[in-house]
Amino acid sequence: MDLNRFLQVKIGERFFLIPGDAVHKVVEINSEELYNSPYGPSYLTHLFLFQKEIIPLFNLESDEKKYEQKKVIIVIIKKLLYFFGIKVDMVLKFAEIEPELIDGALAIEHPFAKKALEYNGAECYLLDTDVLLRKE
Repeated sequence: MDLNRFLQVKIGERFFLIPGDAVHKVVEINSEELYNSPYGPSYLTHLFLFQKEIIPLFNLESDEKKYEQKKVIIVIIKKLLYFFGIKVDMVLKFAEIEPELIDGALAIEHPFAKKALEYNGAECYLLDTDVLLRKE
């Protein structure tokens, strides 16, 4: 049986599933290492330096929280030749999900997800990493 691998994370009050093959690394950095983004879509809030590259940081929470906490958890995504980070509140685990469950996921209207499903008793949004790279 073929399983799809996803990283389950919590962003705000919602759970998201990020395709496992897109996850490059999970890092925790000091909030002082973040630089305000000079331009871009509203969810592109900061930039940070990772392995000598400037990486855009996306904050998917609708109510932009300030980075009061000392540490920020970031999931670094690799999409083709690009890297970008997504600020998350918590990393739960890698999940192996049956393709039938993914195929049966409900279509939803969400700016960063097209489908949602129930996994481990929680509603999880399937993060659409492509939408993050489109211009607003």
